Amino acid sequence: MQENKTVELQSLIESGVHYGHQTRKWDPRMQKYIFTVKDDIHILDLYKSAELLDEAKSYVERIASHGGKLLFVGTKRQAQQSVVEAARATDGYFIDYRWLGGTFTNFTTIQKRIEYLINTEEKRAKNQLNHLPKKELQKVDDKLTKLNKYLGGVKEMMKLPEAIVVVDIGKESIAVQEARKLKIPIIGIVDTDCNPELVDFPIPGNDDSIKSIRFLLSEIIESYSIGAKNYFNEEILAQQTDAVTKPTAVAEEPTAVAEEPTAVAEEPTAVAEEPTAVAEEPTAVAEEPSTNNTEE
Repeated sequence: MQENKTVELQSLIESGVHYGHQTRKWDPRMQKYIFTVKDDIHILDLYKSAELLDEAKSYVERIASHGGKLLFVGTKRQAQQSVVEAARATDGYFIDYRWLGGTFTNFTTIQKRIEYLINTEEKRAKNQLNHLPKKELQKVDDKLTKLNKYLGGVKEMMKLPEAIVVVDIGKESIAVQEARKLKIPIIGIVDTDCNPELVDFPIPGNDDSIKSIRFLLSEIIESYSIGAKNYFNEEILAQQTDAVTKPTAVAEEPTAVAEEPTAVAEEPTAVAEEPTAVAEEPTAVAEEPSTNNTEE
């Protein structure tokens, strides 16, 4: 597997990843990731941010190399668009409006709502609901719009994802709690007001800046693309290997068929014995004249 290159510090600085919150809003557990204070604002240690980002990227690459899926969670205004773009770029899932309680822990119920959403949309597209009164039809449309806000990004999620990527783990605390309960790995952008111990792969960074969020998620996308490419290559290799082995198995069949003539060839031998039995009859007939001569 290709190793991720270390993220350039200049790119982190240009994206504003190093800016934290005001000193009065900090979480003491982020102390080891803070470099200094400037104008009552905590400044993150970008060397540690780059190191932890590389760890998260390596993990994402491993997930992609096995065909795994990611769920991106970011419901704050600054993160919504970046979360949607990241999910589409990685062929994953996203929640950008609101995390519904039980999305993980009550997944069966959520799946039923998704099935209702998909089935109703299909009926609406095929004009199978046009018999309803105009007001009832409007209620159906309003309900579909609401469900799409909550579940539109996970309509194709038939099973729990291999990991979730969370922007602002403080705001998405319910998502983090459910993932921890089900032991789903969490990759989280943690600002200076967050508890990094809640996530498996913390990425110290500014979670309030659109530019910072977009840059960090773009790094995740890049690693996923590398892993997905390796997965695709392995699939192609496996298909070609199967294609080569199949003709060999078919070629063995003529050998089994070729044995039949041998069994058939034995029949003439059994038939050839009949003339021998017939040839004995003249000998018995030849003895009759000798008996007639004696009587004379």
